[in-house]
Amino acid sequence: MNFRILIGFVFMCVMLVGQASILANDIVDNQNEQISTLSLRVGIPITMPAFKEKVTRALALIKDEKNLSISDYIEIVRIYNTVVGLYLNACEDSFAQYMKATNPKYILLAKKALEAIPTKGMGYYSKKYDIFIGAKEHQNSQYYIPVVTKWKAGQFLGYGAGESNSRRELKKN
Repeated sequence: MNFRILIGFVFMCVMLVGQASILANDIVDNQNEQISTLSLRVGIPITMPAFKEKVTRALALIKDEKNLSISDYIEIVRIYNTVVGLYLNACEDSFAQYMKATNPKYILLAKKALEAIPTKGMGYYSKKYDIFIGAKEHQNSQYYIPVVTKWKAGQFLGYGAGESNSRRELKKN
């Protein structure tokens, strides 16, 4: 019996370490300085230009302060989760504006509209719409952008081409 518990514990530890390595990787640039990369590998696939367009449209909806539909709130949450997960608010002004416009007012309105309840990890989950607000990576709760954000000493360096190409030269969009 104790052996089964030990095996289960080791398996859980291996899974947690594997998940952490999926999210953040460190590479060394040509000056032998460490560059951290972040990439969400879970979510609805989208390109960076299409994601930026969604952010622009969502900001316009929010600024109009009209009645938002359930699909609008779902979009607001998916964008929010993606921006938070990749720290995009520190990368570009449009993402920072989005976070300022949505947090906390529209996130709380989304929580209410989507009938989300508190979860572990200080987030919320809507069983009715199968979407998390914060807290957990989830296929239906965020976008997967095939780029990585690259950081050095807490400063945003640019976007990389994707996980498999993380050693390529940095690109500014």
